[in-house]
Amino acid sequence: MWNTCELLAAKEESDFYQSMFRSWKLAFNDLTPNVQTLLFICSALDCRDIWFDLLKPRGASADLVDGLLPDIVAFEKFLAELDNASQARVPVPRKQHGVSYKLRGFSIHPIFEKMLHLLVNDDRGKTVNYINAAIRVVGRSIFSLTPSQYSSRVVRYLPHAVSCFNGVLKLQAEGIEIEESTWPFLEQVGRIFIDCGSLRRANLFYGEARKAIEGRKKVSKQQKQWYYVILNSQGTLYTDEGDFEKAWENFRLVLQYIKRRQFPAAECGSYKATVLANFAVSLRKDGRLQAAEKRFKQALKELDAPCAQGYWPRVRVCKIRHQLGVLYAHQKDLSRAQTALEEAKAEFNTLISHDGEGLAPAKRSRPYQLDFHNALDPQNMPYRYSVAQDLAAVYQERGEQRKAREELQEARDGLTKMFGAESPYVLNHTWHEIQIFEKQFLENVGQLDEAEKLHKDYDKLLELQRRCFGPDHFYTLRTIGTRGIFHYHLVGRFPGHVERAREDLQVAHQGLKHLPNTHDKARVMLYLAKVYGLEGREEASKAFDEVIDLCNARTGKSCREGLWVEIMTDAVFRRAVFLCQICDRANPAARQTLIRALQACKGSVRPWAEKELEKVYRESGRAV
Repeated sequence: MWNTCELLAAKEESDFYQSMFRSWKLAFNDLTPNVQTLLFICSALDCRDIWFDLLKPRGASADLVDGLLPDIVAFEKFLAELDNASQARVPVPRKQHGVSYKLRGFSIHPIFEKMLHLLVNDDRGKTVNYINAAIRVVGRSIFSLTPSQYSSRVVRYLPHAVSCFNGVLKLQAEGIEIEESTWPFLEQVGRIFIDCGSLRRANLFYGEARKAIEGRKKVSKQQKQWYYVILNSQGTLYTDEGDFEKAWENFRLVLQYIKRRQFPAAECGSYKATVLANFAVSLRKDGRLQAAEKRFKQALKELDAPCAQGYWPRVRVCKIRHQLGVLYAHQKDLSRAQTALEEAKAEFNTLISHDGEGLAPAKRSRPYQLDFHNALDPQNMPYRYSVAQDLAAVYQERGEQRKAREELQEARDGLTKMFGAESPYVLNHTWHEIQIFEKQFLENVGQLDEAEKLHKDYDKLLELQRRCFGPDHFYTLRTIGTRGIFHYHLVGRFPGHVERAREDLQVAHQGLKHLPNTHDKARVMLYLAKVYGLEGREEASKAFDEVIDLCNARTGKSCREGLWVEIMTDAVFRRAVFLCQICDRANPAARQTLIRALQACKGSVRPWAEKELEKVYRESGRAV
């Protein structure tokens, strides 16, 4: 039987074998089906409807679940062995989405989706074997997808990832070790949580995965490699959460491990470049621009090495050029920013496959070996559109409004065509669009009708985000917070915006309380405190103190730069201004408080603080 199945899998002309299988199906009707064989044939021929027909007469009973479990586990192991064997054979030219590609989970997933649903909803099904098998099945399914397929389907995998997460917690609670064959797939499952915006769950999952490996007395070389792969991914997660110190610690550990030449030589330079780039992005997001630029250039140097040539290194070079462009934009070096972003976009366009749906296919490692392509280069959206967003922002800064709108429209059209008008990718693009138009409006001192249009854009986006993500999701709360900050900036220009700002910022602050401490959360807290200060509320002082405490916890005593420091010094100075407003401005102690606060101010906060101090001195009748 297995020889016949293997023969089927090697053929492209499936119509003939479809009819053959239908005749076999009649023989199975009077017997307990051999689930291994049946599943394999279904996946090879994409006969999922036939498989579901066989399931339906038997129902979704607990007996069925218990009966299927051993066969599912056995089949999953057989699939890995078959994939190993197919790698050893001489490769045969196949279509882009040929059967061998499907064997790695592409067409298996719809079948297992039903199986996993049955198993997950039955407590007796949550055995050790099932938990390990589920992680491997979900991980292999993700591995097999191209970037654009992954982007459009990742939300479908979230319930299965949650099941894997609960399974890992169950094993840890009972002191049961995760099987070694499962480790390569832990990183993939964690990636689902990150790309679905569930950062807290991703953090816990990676934490449990680390414990599973750290708890072992004997760890092989390959197991250590996977441990450091998880460290790198966890570092990117810490960056997303704004916990930069932890991110940098993880990246340093991985780089030290690479320095000891523990990774395969063929992958070492390329992988080191990935870690350096992740490190640089983390530094850039914290406002440490010089240190970030240094590491970006180190990463590019690694990709010049002979061992780092090929398709995926080219992708990495494009991504690093993109991030360098963003860095130059932060440094206000708009000419270099535009050049870097245009080069990145042009190179990405040459790497796009002929159907326009994603990056061109490339040879990839087996999922149960170290994979530096999928795990460490997640394409959670077609990357050229991410470049287009940042390029539009640079065009906007340079006053090239037409080019900016063209880039934004190109990105919107491409994402809408691929994922639909209400997909997470289009909604996140809309958020970036609004930020660009809002910045233009504030710089040009726009009119009331323009402000109302932006407000309607926010309302429409929020309606879609609540429907797509839910009311308590980070993306929804972030939009409410940025709308509140927009209203704050309109105070003094148009009436009624203090109340609007307070309402939005209070809602965002309440929702973000239970989420990780990111820059977005700190900014919402800061602007809420500013609104309280404008209204002369007593709780303003306490609100400023909360911002200062949050930033202090994030930065540490040795930190002297970065966005956390900027937010903190802004809060310190505005708290001092608020205290002066509620007491006598001529009071020497109040002025001294302001002077000390000014000395601590960093970055973009300082010019504003200097003007505010001048105003205090003038009002007190003293020379500046």
